[in-house]
Amino acid sequence: MLQPKRLYYIAETSEELLPGMTKEFPYLLSVVDLQQYPEQGAPWHWHKPVEIFYMEEGSLVYDTPGGQWVFPEGSAGFLSGDVLHRSHVLATGAHGRCLQKLHFFDPSFLIGEPGSRIHQHYFLPILSDPSLEMMALSEENAPEAVRLIRESFELSESEPGYEIKLRNQLSLIWLELTSAAKVARHTDIDPSRMKRMMRYVQEHYPEKISIKDIAASSLISEREFYRMFKEHLKCTPVDYLISIRLEQAERLLKTTDESISWICQQCGFGSSSYFGKRFLERYGTPPRDWRRSWQDKENI
Repeated sequence: MLQPKRLYYIAETSEELLPGMTKEFPYLLSVVDLQQYPEQGAPWHWHKPVEIFYMEEGSLVYDTPGGQWVFPEGSAGFLSGDVLHRSHVLATGAHGRCLQKLHFFDPSFLIGEPGSRIHQHYFLPILSDPSLEMMALSEENAPEAVRLIRESFELSESEPGYEIKLRNQLSLIWLELTSAAKVARHTDIDPSRMKRMMRYVQEHYPEKISIKDIAASSLISEREFYRMFKEHLKCTPVDYLISIRLEQAERLLKTTDESISWICQQCGFGSSSYFGKRFLERYGTPPRDWRRSWQDKENI
């Protein structure tokens, strides 16, 4: 079981890393407290496996290019593979946590042979429909799905037949998803285009890049570029660029002993004072103090 305290992903592509998932067993269980994550949430990212989760404590907000979903305590959700998304804490539970339990798995874990009857009748209708990139499940609209998802996390890896019981439980959940997939959310955005723009920012963040440069990377106008970011990523292009630069600065503060001014230049900030200001806004403490605090935690 994975219990991360932050999201790990490939910086160049925004693809989330899911250690422990193999071809022999394409499944991963994860339990996260988003309250402990930097900025109390996960930045824009994506992953190939599908995701089914249950909100054990607190409430969470998901953003995708197609819309926004709120998941209160006791609700569940489905996220298709290869979908750009981010999440952040809306409220904590009785224990001060925003606790989310997640199943990540490749559909082949349940489908078997590609092109099988199960694949065609039950999986393709959901996986091939962009309007079903995410589904919010509650006691009101899908009580049986919520019950099955909640109970699926009670399975123990140590009990006999765990793998078969897990696959059986996930299959029953998927059957309920096919019933719940009645209201579709449509989006006019091409996810691959959005990924190209995000990848361009991640590859060129140390440089002095312009909005025109980023828009040109996906062959769209600057006006359309602004609209896409504001409507689908819920931020401006400049905000996204600064976010990427700050994430890289955080990584360098953790992994190197280089000076603050050196890190500032490596991450594309024009001046140390501006870097310090933006870092303070995001992390609540100046870079030097943040590094010292991080080192103190590592040495405990």
